Amino acid sequence: FEVVFDAMSMASLLGVLGSALQADRALGYDMDDGGTSYLAPIERVLGTAQFPDTVTIMADRTLLGGAATARWDDEGVTAAEFPLVTAGRVVDYATSREFVATLAPWYTRHGMAVGSRGCAGAASALFRPTVQMPNLRLQPGTQDLGFDDLLSGITDGMAVLGGNFTADPKQLGVTGGKLGVIYR
Repeated sequence: FEVVFDAMSMASLLGVLGSALQADRALGYDMDDGGTSYLAPIERVLGTAQFPDTVTIMADRTLLGGAATARWDDEGVTAAEFPLVTAGRVVDYATSREFVATLAPWYTRHGMAVGSRGCAGAASALFRPTVQMPNLRLQPGTQDLGFDDLLSGITDGMAVLGGNFTADPKQLGVTGGKLGVIYR
């Protein structure tokens, strides 16, 4: 069953996905406040295909004009760009220094630098920094296709137009509202 999302729907889904790829949520540290993650446990999810192989999602704390752009995070880690999902496989999580040890074996095995991804933030100096969602960017596909092009050839599927997606309070499921859906 194939599903094609328009740009607005995909942007909404990226926000839900960004929360699910925060290390503190996936480890259960945020369950009483912001929720948990459907992309957990980390050791079972890392490296697995959770999305179509055409999906690559970058986290970018350096994006000019981005809502989560910073030179350094609230722990002094220099902001950077890094992949969260590559060719449909989860390859990293947004982290602070507190959660690097959990991901260190994965980083070492894959020749990645062991360190925070620079996503710590706090409302003020009175609060402990927690993992914050970085700016997210869905990488473009290899072909220049419009929405109608994506729908062509689908015989069993649907198109989602103008979807507004939110996660449930524990971040374990996703619901959509105000959907315009076309079935084929």
